[in-house]
Amino acid sequence: MEEIQISKFKATCLAVLDRVGKTRKPLLVTRFGKPIDQVLPPPSPGGNWLGKMKDQGEVRGDLVAPVTNSMDWEALKQMGLLLDTHIWLWSLLDPDRLGGTTAHALQSQENALQISPISVWEALLLAERGQVALDPDPFRCLRQAMSIAPIAEAPLTVDAALASRTVDVEH
Repeated sequence: MEEIQISKFKATCLAVLDRVGKTRKPLLVTRFGKPIDQVLPPPSPGGNWLGKMKDQGEVRGDLVAPVTNSMDWEALKQMGLLLDTHIWLWSLLDPDRLGGTTAHALQSQENALQISPISVWEALLLAERGQVALDPDPFRCLRQAMSIAPIAEAPLTVDAALASRTVDVEH
């Protein structure tokens, strides 16, 4: 469990409470290195949450189809390309599976490539299930993949995703 000194907690209390609420990770408050209290996330609302918002919206279209059109592509390129797990693995292990446009986009110096940490987790699951071979050691192999490819870890948070939809991008 992460720890914080009481003096730092007092100085940054609101930010600490906000972080614990968002990450849902408890925090141990210490004084002179000894635990004095815990900051816990608020309890989750109980009961069945499925369908709780059905009166506030509805699904009206295909949620699986791409959400962008070709005009949006230029604006999105400035933000970088967030690689899906299969595109990332194919680019490293079996690039012949990539389409020409995808391979070109991955090799272009104009594109900043990013990978979500969840894709690393997913790759480890695929290795555990035998759907991908990452030899000799999956952990070492994935660390090497991050060091040899020009791919950065995506700093995407819920707040960043929400804020991204408030930016006015001209086409």
